[in-house]
Amino acid sequence: MKTAGFRSWIVGAMALQTLQFSACDDGAPSGTLDARGSDTSPDLSNSDSSEQDASDTANADTAPDAQSDTATAPTDAVDTVEETVAPIGCAVADELFTPYCTLCHDKDANFPDLTPGALKYLVGTRAFAYPDEFLVVAGDPEASLLYRKVHGPAAGEGSIMPPVDEVPAEAIAALEAWIQDGAKPCENVFDPGPMVPEKPSPGGEITFDAAPSGFQATRPSWADEGTCTAEQWWKYSGDTESSSMHPGHDCVGCHQRERGPSFSFGGTVYPSASEARDCRGVSGVKVELLDADDNVFATTTTNGAGNFYWRKSSVPFEAYRARLSYQGRSREMQLVQRVSGDCNTCHDATGNNGALGRIVAP
Repeated sequence: MKTAGFRSWIVGAMALQTLQFSACDDGAPSGTLDARGSDTSPDLSNSDSSEQDASDTANADTAPDAQSDTATAPTDAVDTVEETVAPIGCAVADELFTPYCTLCHDKDANFPDLTPGALKYLVGTRAFAYPDEFLVVAGDPEASLLYRKVHGPAAGEGSIMPPVDEVPAEAIAALEAWIQDGAKPCENVFDPGPMVPEKPSPGGEITFDAAPSGFQATRPSWADEGTCTAEQWWKYSGDTESSSMHPGHDCVGCHQRERGPSFSFGGTVYPSASEARDCRGVSGVKVELLDADDNVFATTTTNGAGNFYWRKSSVPFEAYRARLSYQGRSREMQLVQRVSGDCNTCHDATGNNGALGRIVAP
């Protein structure tokens, strides 16, 4: 377990992916009809008539007439069994959510769940990363964060959704019409229940040694406010030639903008999901990249700042999942990411594009 109208985002991989990160519900759809146990089904166990039984008894010394014995069996018995009714979606699910969103946003992946049966839980629900905003306000598309994320988010609302495909105009129109019409729930679909996102936490206690080079024990005036479990901060506001610089920032994007060494993948591993930028992360975490066939194609270990990265010259970008290992524990992304290897853009302190916060050591 998030560019112009519906063209890109970055998750998972809203990737989450799960990818944090993805699985499918396996419960039986509600409203399913099954007449296989109906009293109207024919009873084939005694299909011969009593008259035929008497005839067979009277002619016991002769071979039974196989044709007459089977003539009374119903010829269309199978036609009396009704077919199971399959669940159907609604326009907004068929046009938008199912083809473009549920790969990353389902019950077991990135919040929110956008499967048809869960759409009713979006109405009046606060966004996880933006608690002052509601995902859907029935009758008011512009007040609905979900609509703005798809149509074009405001400043500070993350990237546009979905991250890859250019969504057709009719899909956007279906979302707007659905909200304006009261955001009614889809009918005859499996109800997975409301999704309650939980930020990840490490599986054991994490301790920090003395501050490494480039870090100090007091928060600089220019650094972000917020959680810093290590209580050690990067002390330089500008750029320096150090692999430990600016933990928590968008490594790949910053290096592109500032013309630094070109990275294909980069991020920071932290002891909690809400750590501020420039706060020291967890060192010694093994980071592996797995391709779409679950083969490991790159491995490294976080440095003293908690940072990890691969240069493009050594590991070109390809679709991937990440696996972390630390103190005998491990954690994996659920969804294959196909858009970017700039991990901290999704895994920021609040959680962006469906992520549930920072990359947390297992």
